Amino acid sequence: TPAKYVAFMLRDTGCRLVVLHESHAAMQQQVEAEDAAVAAAGSASSTSSTSSTSSSGGGSPPQRTWLMAKHVLVSPLDVEGQEATGGEHGGAGGILAAPPEHPGGPGSTCSIFYTSGSTGNPKGVAIRHRNCHNLIHWWSRLVELQEDDVFLQFSSFSFIMSLRQILPTLHVGARLVVPLGRLDYAHGVYQLGVTKMALTPSALATLQPQRCVDLKIVQVAGEAPSLAQAQMWAARLSKFFIGLGPTELTAHAVTGQFFPMDPQVNIGFPVTSAAADILDPEGQQCPGGGTGELAAAGANVAAGYLNRPELTAPHFTPNPFDPVNKPEMYCTGDYARRLESGRIQFIGRRDRQVKIRGFRVELAHICAAIAPFEGISKVEVVVRNKELVAYLAPSIGEDKLKQLKQLLRAQLPEYMVPTHLVEM
Repeated sequence: TPAKYVAFMLRDTGCRLVVLHESHAAMQQQVEAEDAAVAAAGSASSTSSTSSTSSSGGGSPPQRTWLMAKHVLVSPLDVEGQEATGGEHGGAGGILAAPPEHPGGPGSTCSIFYTSGSTGNPKGVAIRHRNCHNLIHWWSRLVELQEDDVFLQFSSFSFIMSLRQILPTLHVGARLVVPLGRLDYAHGVYQLGVTKMALTPSALATLQPQRCVDLKIVQVAGEAPSLAQAQMWAARLSKFFIGLGPTELTAHAVTGQFFPMDPQVNIGFPVTSAAADILDPEGQQCPGGGTGELAAAGANVAAGYLNRPELTAPHFTPNPFDPVNKPEMYCTGDYARRLESGRIQFIGRRDRQVKIRGFRVELAHICAAIAPFEGISKVEVVVRNKELVAYLAPSIGEDKLKQLKQLLRAQLPEYMVPTHLVEM
């Protein structure tokens, strides 16, 4: 993850403690340089303004403790600041020795997951304890998790799908296989006895079915599988599920078992303690078979976007259909329709959001990163053959294209960097 992103997320959350593996020690200096640049920009803005209030993001860099570790293991003594050693800012005392009071409870925030944003900065989704509680119990029942199961952690810790791979597995006392690298999951499936997993259809397509001898149950999500892929895996496994669960719904919204003879791909039914509605442009429920926006309500709905009330309000709304039992609703931006069987079929997006290898990407986010580059007056980013392609005007030459590519790699996550830059 680029330092610019890390610095933004740390400022956005007000994070006061960062644990870094020693192999990423350089990240501390890079983040502090980003903080200093933001503070300087804010100071310059406030100086030139008649107002005494600094602009957003200005002011002094936040006080923060950095811990460097060979192995990330926090003991009670570490928390009291008696054993852990910090970065150049000293030990772990002070901030850690007196943590702030936290009210706790089912409605309190337990984690923040960041997704692509159309403004050029990621937006943080506040996940609550009750969201995770619902996820754990629904998922454990759905895939019949048992103590002797071996579950694959396919997703990185920063991706919402990791919650469904980690929390329920540890909750039932099963074994979690954590790949050493992003592309090492096949070894876990083939050699370490993985029995159940959740991953993207693209990743599943890289596996050799005949070598998945212990695999029994799989759920795919993050993008739509082909009908042929779904039928093949459904025929080989005990159970094969297809689901949809954006970050704002704690990675679980609708899912259903797919059977080998099913004639079309669908995403199933609402998860436990949740409801799903198909809404017309006026926000009313569509008649059976009608296409509209998929909205979900219930215990899976997150608290909203951190520090972004203007984004939260139009997407996280009161539920007019069941205000007592499921008072909160999230409008997904996905077009869907309800089949005669009651299952839900995904149709597409109503905006320019796309999925790349299961990651949610706002194309406007990439455009915002490219637009300020010297010499570019117009930019358009599209998806071609499952790859991101950026069209630029006017032509800026090969040397500047290389510079732009390097800049994008420094500012954007790897999956958001366009594969091709095309001059027009």
